[in-house]
Amino acid sequence: KKFLQKFNAVDVTESMMNVNTKVVVKQGVLMNYHGIIIEIRGSRATVNIDSMGLELSALIDRKNLQPV
Repeated sequence: KKFLQKFNAVDVTESMMNVNTKVVVKQGVLMNYHGIIIEIRGSRATVNIDSMGLELSALIDRKNLQPV
């Protein structure tokens, strides 16, 4: 609690998400799309989304991802 009071620019992220974790996008243009995390870069993750016969990789804030 003291740490959060002293540093106001702190993002708390879900530590359960690692490479190869299946996730769903919670917000944004890709909302409700399912994918697999292929890389984590700080507070963002590269997610491989396979939909409609196309494969798409997108860099998404981890706070907008939820493990499935």
